[in-house]
Amino acid sequence: TEESQGLALAQYWSALGADVVAYDPMAHGMSQEELGADLALADTVADCLAGAELVLVTTPDAAFAELSAEEFTNPDGNMTVVDFWRILEEKLSARPDIRYAAIGRSQNDSENDQKLRDIWQPPAQAFAAASNS
Repeated sequence: TEESQGLALAQYWSALGADVVAYDPMAHGMSQEELGADLALADTVADCLAGAELVLVTTPDAAFAELSAEEFTNPDGNMTVVDFWRILEEKLSARPDIRYAAIGRSQNDSENDQKLRDIWQPPAQAFAAASNS
């Protein structure tokens, strides 16, 4: 069977002592033994998000893609969302109370674009560029 990376991350954080509440529409048939003793499985996405400080979106399931920005709230006013599928960027990236991290995306496209151009330019051009410096 295919293993869930999201479940593996939840179990990892739980083993470190974090209070973990997970939601996965595909995991509702799992036993507590399969989940891990300290891992709670929420019945709904809303239950999972309630009061969360850190949210890991590890699946592109429609249950997550259809969430609105208003559903991401924390009583302390701040939340970090790590989106491995980049499905919530349009909804969350402009929210001042959410630290949004889209995995696989650059934080500074223009600077990193130039770095990649420098790395991938043909060797003769690289040598000429270094000689002119």
